[in-house]
Order: sequence, then structure tokens, then C-alpha cells
Amino acid sequence: MWGRGQSCGVFLGDYIIQNGANSGVGEAVIQMARPLGVKTINIIRNRPGHEQVAERLRALGATHILTDDQLGKIETKELVKSWLAQAGKKEVKLGLNCVGGKPTTEMARMLR
Repeated sequence: MWGRGQSCGVFLGDYIIQNGANSGVGEAVIQMARPLGVKTINIIRNRPGHEQVAERLRALGATHILTDDQLGKIETKELVKSWLAQAGKKEVKLGLNCVGGKPTTEMARMLR
């Protein structure tokens, strides 16, 4: 995906997850993934105005948006599993981190 003839093993219909989704890099990831048919799970901070941030990311092509405080919850893990199952996938293929700390640990647990 995205390299000059190189691949990181992410293909049409696969899922990736990223935190800092509303950063410049995060927005670029969303915009590059969409035309390739790669689905994105995007993590943003739960703070005032996060609904508007989520809408902006959806307009860019974000598939799903979660807030950082949703990570690690059983309901969220089940929700992600349901998204994967609907797409006929078993795992999130790639995680992109630009935050660090607990949100990254929780995000990494969704990879396999």
C-alpha cells in the first residue's frame, strides 16, 4: 500500500487503525486509503468539538471514528470485530501511531 511498487501487506477491503486521525498525517492516511478501498478506524481525542472533527474526517473518507476513551472497552472491541466480520476480515492489518501512551497500547491490542 502506497509505496512505489512496495506493499506493507494492506490491500483492498483491509482495515487499518490510527490514532491522531485529525492530524495532518492522519488526514492524509484517510485520503490515500479511501480510493484504494482500505477501510480506516480513526481514533480522535474526546474533547469539546470532537463531533465536528469526526464529521470533517468522514467527509475526507474515514470509515469509522472512535474516541480515545472508547479504546480498551469490551463494547468497542466487539464493535471492531463486527466491522471486520461484515467485511469478511479477521484482523486489523496495520496500526499507525502518533500519540503514544495508553491509547497506543489499546490500539495495538486490536491488531491481532
